[in-house]
Amino acid sequence: MNIINIGKRREVFWDDFLVEKEETTAILKQHGLIEKEPVFVADKPWEGSGTDFHCFVREDKNFIRMYYCAVNLCDLDGTFNYSGVSIAYAESHDNGKTFIRPELDSCEYKGYKKNNIILYYEGSKYDGISVFKDENPNCKKGEKYKLITRDGTKYTKEHKFPLKLFVSEDGIHFNEKYTIMKDDYFDSQNIVFWDKNKKEYVLFYRTVDDSDGGFFRGIKTTTSKDFLTWSEPKDLIYQDDNKIELYTNVVSPYVRAPHMYIGFPSRYIERAKKWTDNYDYLPNVTNRKNRTKQQSRYGLVLTDCVLMTSRDGVNFNRWQEAFIRPGIENDFNWVYGDAYPTWSNEMLIMPSDSKDNAPDEINIYMHAYHWQKPTELRRYVIRLDGFISYNATYKPCKILTKPFIFKGEQLTINFSTSAIGYIRIKILDENKDYIEGYESYEIFGDSVDRKITFGNKKISKLAGKPIRMLIEMSDADLYSFKF
Repeated sequence: MNIINIGKRREVFWDDFLVEKEETTAILKQHGLIEKEPVFVADKPWEGSGTDFHCFVREDKNFIRMYYCAVNLCDLDGTFNYSGVSIAYAESHDNGKTFIRPELDSCEYKGYKKNNIILYYEGSKYDGISVFKDENPNCKKGEKYKLITRDGTKYTKEHKFPLKLFVSEDGIHFNEKYTIMKDDYFDSQNIVFWDKNKKEYVLFYRTVDDSDGGFFRGIKTTTSKDFLTWSEPKDLIYQDDNKIELYTNVVSPYVRAPHMYIGFPSRYIERAKKWTDNYDYLPNVTNRKNRTKQQSRYGLVLTDCVLMTSRDGVNFNRWQEAFIRPGIENDFNWVYGDAYPTWSNEMLIMPSDSKDNAPDEINIYMHAYHWQKPTELRRYVIRLDGFISYNATYKPCKILTKPFIFKGEQLTINFSTSAIGYIRIKILDENKDYIEGYESYEIFGDSVDRKITFGNKKISKLAGKPIRMLIEMSDADLYSFKF
């Protein structure tokens, strides 16, 4: 019998890794985001016809850096007028509620240097950026901040590009270092970070499967110990067999359970190769028709966002229902580039601003490539660990775990019930026999960190021994647990 050693790590209920599927009647449920206020408006002349590929680096409790691409792709009426990409910088000093542009005086844009641009070349095609702060203890001096970008100036007829590395010591002044990889597509946001658990760099990048003569968008991953030599890239593998084109990936280790990866890839939907009646009813139809005449996909393609998680960085559980929809129609949405979540190599957690004494929440930012200025970056929140839960209806359900070993002296759970709902936890041995006295009280409420007791029995006496949990639930969600 395989015994799983979870130690003291938090286990999130995002998959069935710890669950006996055949003996579990609760079901996995995906949860949505709560929309908050805009935190940044891209309305400066150098911020082009749209901004995209935002990424964040937290420096301390309140100070967060933001990097993004400002794409000068078309005029406001949809007429293409490409003049390059600016890589720009902003920062927040209120823990991500608002972002400001410092005047860096670093790059000239049309004779104007009082701007927040950190990299710009007239007509450049540097885009698809991501930036991370390198926590590798062996990181070289002067390379604490690493920025990667595809070099679109090295265009080939096969649409393949090199992936470049820029480095900085202060997070603002970047110098080109070398080419990381060559001859792949890379033409969206490519993500790289230092994985503290694996002690290696992990890169997730945009690729295309053209083996059958087509052009199918997807994601590959590769790893490196030194940022110089990279492993043979692998295609991500999904538990479903639904053939879906994915554009971006924004994968990162989950901050509260870093052995888990979580990603929010953009789903690329080209449901029609020509204009159909429904497009007449989507927002900004005149602009859309103008774009369609020049390059059809810029008017016909739609994007949304899905959620996926992984324990090894290659095999992913991908939800087929959207995590973020384009939303109720307004003047700017339902376009190619809509519902793009942003990226941070440490998911941003901040105090709740909704209720007194409420627990911290996770911040996620989303932008839409509106093809019309000004574009907004908007804040969304979700409860800690709250992306997926095991859910029970009013009719009682149960979860039976596989046998595992833990360390620690206290069990806590992240859960929610209705007023009538409940959760009960019984501790079993590896053979599914009840361990006398180890049954919790009836648990109800809504907490991200509820301490669970078992009468006068101490859970610490079972540390290091194989146990199971039998969790009985009604009208409840269970998000995670930790010893």
